[in-house]
Amino acid sequence: RMILETVYDAIETSGLVLENLRGTNTAVYVGVMCDDYGNICYVDQESIPTYAATGTARSILSNRVSFIFDWRGPSMT
Repeated sequence: RMILETVYDAIETSGLVLENLRGTNTAVYVGVMCDDYGNICYVDQESIPTYAATGTARSILSNRVSFIFDWRGPSMT
């Protein structure tokens, strides 16, 4: 959620119109290092949330942004 909010804010701040970017060849490149929430999720093996594996996977952050905003360019994390 935080990366989606950050991307949305960046688009808004830049003066671009988000709707005009839908379906375009817009690329998403994300650098990520920490995973605090993921680490918290896996502390108690008995209560791991159902979608913890996909919800906390750092490898698909850029893909999630591309999918949500319908951007068709390269997407790399």
